[in-house]
Amino acid sequence: MMLEKLLTIGEAATSSGVAVSTLRYYDEIGMTPSVVRIGGKRHFDRESVQRLSFIQHCKSVGLSLGEIRTILDDNSGGWHELVASKIVEMTATRDSFTRMISKLESIKNCGCTDPINCSGADRS
Repeated sequence: MMLEKLLTIGEAATSSGVAVSTLRYYDEIGMTPSVVRIGGKRHFDRESVQRLSFIQHCKSVGLSLGEIRTILDDNSGGWHELVASKIVEMTATRDSFTRMISKLESIKNCGCTDPINCSGADRS
């Protein structure tokens, strides 16, 4: 690793789209490859920044840090099953929200003045 290719923690945070505090946290829990310390300060290489960007992308699609760690640590390709399982989970959540929204729309559009006896509030 050449010294001129290292980024300060602030530069790495900006490049990867994470807060400096988040980057420190990821470092503390081992989500980033080993960082180089120069004068007691963390420095990151481009590979670390790419990994951080990947972590942020995974978080943006609903994966937990534990799930992301599993994906990052899996060299056998088994992580595809985790992603497929997450899709099933998210689809079920979406379907549940769709049903809840439909019930709320029925309540909103029923025109009742008594919410307790509202015919739009199907309680099934």
